[in-house]
Amino acid sequence: MALSQLRAGLRCVSNWTACVAHRGVRTAASKVQFSVPLDDYDEDYGDCTHAAPPSSSSVLSKRDWTTYTPKPPPSLKPHSDSAGQEPSSSFAELERRPVFHIPKKAIQKSTPVAARLHRDRMKRSFPQGWSPPHKLSRQAMDGLRVLHAHDPEKFSTPKLAERFRISPEAVRRILRGQWEPTPEQRVRLLRREMREKQSWIEARRAAEREEFKELGGGRTNCKRTGDKLTFI
Repeated sequence: MALSQLRAGLRCVSNWTACVAHRGVRTAASKVQFSVPLDDYDEDYGDCTHAAPPSSSSVLSKRDWTTYTPKPPPSLKPHSDSAGQEPSSSFAELERRPVFHIPKKAIQKSTPVAARLHRDRMKRSFPQGWSPPHKLSRQAMDGLRVLHAHDPEKFSTPKLAERFRISPEAVRRILRGQWEPTPEQRVRLLRREMREKQSWIEARRAAEREEFKELGGGRTNCKRTGDKLTFI
């Protein structure tokens, strides 16, 4: 009886020791993370590291750490099948295309021969510059005569020609002319000049009005027939 009780007590002690040892191994394994290789390698995300509970033999013997190099990203350059193969024609044309240089300042070119000859001819024909003929009105002619009669030395022929922008010969002809219109002719000439001036002003205004309408502006001359005056 005593022997059987002793054997039962020893069996309980051995079971308790094994249980304590197993719990210690599990606790140590939970505190340690190991990198284990995967069977299927993921090409998109590279290497993956997972924590897995190793066996008791690996914990008690040694720690086996394994590292993996991630896969490099694909290249943006065109991939050639062989190393000695030439690149595509489009890339070759881009490499051979010349780069045009735009200068910061305009290129100074020589004057053409025809333009230079024309400029020299105009300088010889008009030494004082280009002065087109200018037509004077009756009032301007009368004013020119009055100025010359008031002070011939101050208002000489060259000065009058420069002031009225006409040639000296035209000034001499105006001063030699003794014809003067009668009062009736003067009034008639004045009215004609006023009519011509007014017609020119009206034509100019009409042209400006048409141009403004073409641009999309102006008011349309439309009448409202439905509007009535009402008292509230």
